[in-house]
Amino acid sequence: MVALAIRCRQPDKDTILTQMWEAGTLGVTEKDEPGDWIELTAFFEERVDLPGEWREVEEGPLPEWEPLLVGVSFFLVPAWRNDPTPPGRFRLNARAAQASGSGYHPPTRLALRGLELSVRPGDTFLDVGTGSGILVEGAVLLGAGRVFGCDMDDAALQEARENGVVDVWQGSVRSVRTASVDLVAANLNAESLLSLRGDLLRVPRPGGRLILAGFERRHLAILRRNFPGPPLAILDEANWQALVLHV
Repeated sequence: MVALAIRCRQPDKDTILTQMWEAGTLGVTEKDEPGDWIELTAFFEERVDLPGEWREVEEGPLPEWEPLLVGVSFFLVPAWRNDPTPPGRFRLNARAAQASGSGYHPPTRLALRGLELSVRPGDTFLDVGTGSGILVEGAVLLGAGRVFGCDMDDAALQEARENGVVDVWQGSVRSVRTASVDLVAANLNAESLLSLRGDLLRVPRPGGRLILAGFERRHLAILRRNFPGPPLAILDEANWQALVLHV
């Protein structure tokens, strides 16, 4: 196992974290430094094409890859562990490899909490930028009916299929029919959410719901201006936020 350390300013953290997760990191630690500086350390099975300070680390599960309780419904646990599932919780295996979406990144946990607030029995659910497919799995556990995922990355689609997500395709929300789904989730960065604004608002049925995740607190105001539906919730964790809307 190897680790990549990158020292950056706080405003650049979102972009660098996205690059790390898209490159297939097993997990990321954050260390605040004086001023607005932060050190991000990402762990990988082998070196990837990202700049920074690389070092070898001992093999074995990362300290942060311990079982987690997410929201009120989920028990997130690495797939290689056999910890018993607490009563009343759904077991959600963390097993992202090349794709993002292990659940150990705050935006994914916020999106899962958004699902708890918005999934209704039998919902048609679309996950935009599905990554490993963890949000599709979560929606099914919460009672969604037909579920779909799309992603531009072929490796992500392959991994989602290996994780049991059947209805996934290579492409974007632009190819989805207008007013055809009950609930849409998009765990993307703020720039991507804004670029897809028209389609993210177009595809939910009247009375549908929209989960936006993957953005930092500093982007909430511009997202609220561009996605003006009545909010069900604004969720927050470690400088990340998620927005759950009626549309």
